Amino acid sequence: MYNLLLKTILWISVFFCVSHCIAQVQPLKELYPGPESSLDFKTSIISANGKLFFTGNDYISGKEPFVYDPQTDKYTLLIDINNGNSSSGIFSSKLFNDFIIFPAKDSKEDYELYATNTKLNSVILLKNINANSSGISDYYSSISTPLGLFFTADDGKNGEELWITDGTSINTIQLKDIEVGKMSSFPELYSYNPILKKVLFAATTQSKGREYYISDGTSLGTYLLKDINPGDLIGDTRSACSVDSLFYFIAEDDKDGKQIWKSDGTQSGTTQVTNNSSQFNNPFSLIPFGNKCLFFANGQQFYITDGSLTGTILLSNSLIPYPPGFINFNTQSWVNLNNKIYFAADQTSTGENMELFVTDGTKDGTKLLKEIFPGGNAYVTNLFKFNNKIYFSAYGAHKEREELWSSDGSNENTKLLADINPGNEPSYPNNFVILDSCLYFTADVYLKGNELFRYCESITTSVDEKLNTSKRASIYPNPTSNSINITTNNEISKIQLFNCLGVQVKSLEGNINQLNFDNLNKGIYYLVISYIDKSNYIEKLILNK
Repeated sequence: MYNLLLKTILWISVFFCVSHCIAQVQPLKELYPGPESSLDFKTSIISANGKLFFTGNDYISGKEPFVYDPQTDKYTLLIDINNGNSSSGIFSSKLFNDFIIFPAKDSKEDYELYATNTKLNSVILLKNINANSSGISDYYSSISTPLGLFFTADDGKNGEELWITDGTSINTIQLKDIEVGKMSSFPELYSYNPILKKVLFAATTQSKGREYYISDGTSLGTYLLKDINPGDLIGDTRSACSVDSLFYFIAEDDKDGKQIWKSDGTQSGTTQVTNNSSQFNNPFSLIPFGNKCLFFANGQQFYITDGSLTGTILLSNSLIPYPPGFINFNTQSWVNLNNKIYFAADQTSTGENMELFVTDGTKDGTKLLKEIFPGGNAYVTNLFKFNNKIYFSAYGAHKEREELWSSDGSNENTKLLADINPGNEPSYPNNFVILDSCLYFTADVYLKGNELFRYCESITTSVDEKLNTSKRASIYPNPTSNSINITTNNEISKIQLFNCLGVQVKSLEGNINQLNFDNLNKGIYYLVISYIDKSNYIEKLILNK
C-alpha cells in the first residue's frame, strides 16, 4: 500500500506540482548567522543517510564536525573534538559504508583517526594509533574502496606505513610495514580497480627507491608491482587511473624518463605504453574514458590511448588543462557526461583561456564547447554532474564573476544558472554534493560568508491540477505560513507531507486535525491524508514564509 501511495505522489509531483516548483538556487539558513563563513572554501561535504555531514564553524566550538538534516532544516554539532573555540583541523574525510572516516586533532594537538556513524549521528576516536604523538601526519593519504578504507599512519614504531579500516576500532590495522623498521615508506594511494579488486599505490624503500605497489586489502596481497627504475633511484610516480581490468599510470626510469605505463596487477603484465620520443615527454593528468585513457604531454598536447603505442593518438596540440600545472586531475576538473569528457583548458592556438572543452575521443570531436568569456579568462572550475547536466563555476562576460553555470553538453544550453552574489564580487560555487534529488553546494555571499545552498530542478507541465473528484477534507488556511487545520467527516489514520520531488518530509499517525510546519522551507507540498477505510485524499499545499 505504501509503495502504491509513493508512486502516486511521485506521479503527482511530475505532472502537477512541478509547474509551480520554480527551479531556483536557495540559500539554506546559516550555521553561524553573520558575516563570517560557516564553511571553508574547500571542505568535504558528504551525503549519507538523508543528511549532509561537513566541517563547520559556529564560532563557539571552532571548526568541528556538523550534520545538516534537510527534513528539519537543523544543524547539529556532532562532537567538539578540540574543546572550546579551537578547531580540530579535520581534513580528507572519506565515506566507507555508513562511516565517515577523517583525521582530526584534540586539545593536545595530536592527530588521530575518527569515525562518524552516519546512521546514529555519533563520532568516536577510531583508534589511538600513536599513544605518544600524532598517528596521522602531513603525509596522510587515503582511498575508500569496497575492501575498506586504505590510509597511511605512523604508530611510532614502524614509521609512515599502509593501514586499513572498516570503520571499527578492532579492524583498524596496519596492513604492511613496507620499509621494515622505524623508517617510513610514505605510501601514496592512487586508484582502486573494481574488476581486479586491488589498489594501486606508491611507496619508498631504501633498496628499491619509490615504486608502485598493489594491495588487495591483505598483508600477503600487498606487494611491489615492478621495480621499474632498478636500484635506489626514485621513479617519478605522479598520476594513475583505472580502466577496465588495467591500471594506467605515469612512471620514470633511467632510459625513457617519464612515460605512460599500464598493468593488470602482475609483474609480467606491467608494461610501458609510450616511448621516449619527444611527442610523449612529461605526461600528466590521466583521465579514464571508456576502455581507454586520456592524458596530456609536453605541456599542451592532448592524447588518447588504448594501451598500445600505435593506439596512442594525438587529439589536440594546443590544450593546457586548467588549473595550470595540475598533476593529478581531480574529479572536479573533469566530468564524463553521455560518453564525452568535459574539462577546463586554455587553447594556445586560438587564445581561449580557462574555457569549457569537450572530447568524444576523436580529433574532430575535441573542441571548445562554448566561449563563456570571449577575450577574457572564464576560470571554469569545480565541474560536477547532476541530473544529466554539468554544473560548474565560471566567470561570465558580463558583470558576474565566478558564479554558478550549467550545461547539457550543447553550446546553446551552456548558461549562467544563478548570479548568487550580484555585482563584481564572486560567489565561488564549490563542494557540490547530491541529496534527495537536489544539488547542494557552498557559495560565498557578501556579509554572509561561505554558506550552504540548494538547487532542485523543475519540470514544466500544463496538466490540470485537480487531484480529487470529491472533496473529503477541508484544509485551511491554504496558502499558509506555519500551520493548517484539517476538517473531515472521516477518521484519519495517517498524514504524510511530500515535497515536489516526491520526498516525504513529514509523517504523523492518528486522527490529526492540525499540522505545524515550523521546520520546513517555503514551497509547494502535497498533503496525503490516509483514512481508516484505506482511502486517501491528496491536496496541494502552498507554504509561504
